Amino acid sequence: MPNTCCVTNCRDNYDAESKAAVFSFPKVEELKLKWIQAMPRRDLVVTKNTKGSEKNFTDDDIEIITTFYKESTGEKLIAKLQKPRFKEGATPKIFPHCPLYLTISKAARDGPEARKLNLEEKHLHKAIVESLLTKKQYDNKFSFSNFVEMQNCFSINEVPPFWSRIHKDKHIIF
Repeated sequence: MPNTCCVTNCRDNYDAESKAAVFSFPKVEELKLKWIQAMPRRDLVVTKNTKGSEKNFTDDDIEIITTFYKESTGEKLIAKLQKPRFKEGATPKIFPHCPLYLTISKAARDGPEARKLNLEEKHLHKAIVESLLTKKQYDNKFSFSNFVEMQNCFSINEVPPFWSRIHKDKHIIF
């Protein structure tokens, strides 16, 4: 008999239509306790045959491909895994056949360091946008493509005081 999911009302791998990959409980005690607390069962006794289904994890928690960097050729190899595996620290969060209040749908909050980095990134992006806008305005103010536009540009805009300007016919001398 194939391994089945230990979550209440979950029928994964009980019949041919509901095939799903299953994972053993982690051997690390701390993570194992998190899994036990997350599972919606009061009478859960974990043995070597106790499994959780891939449907109880978010897509971010499961790896289906792996990458490898081959130093001899300098290429990055990507391979599909024969069976999916969960990422380090992943805990079950989705229980489709249980009441909705048992499924965790809230995204975890960022810690103070992450919030600080996000805020810095936001301010940096804003400063870059403002700087590019200022440069564009400056370029529009002082750019010209022919002599007439150049004359107009220097007659409208202030020229630095240490420059001397002499107009002669169709020439401007600085």
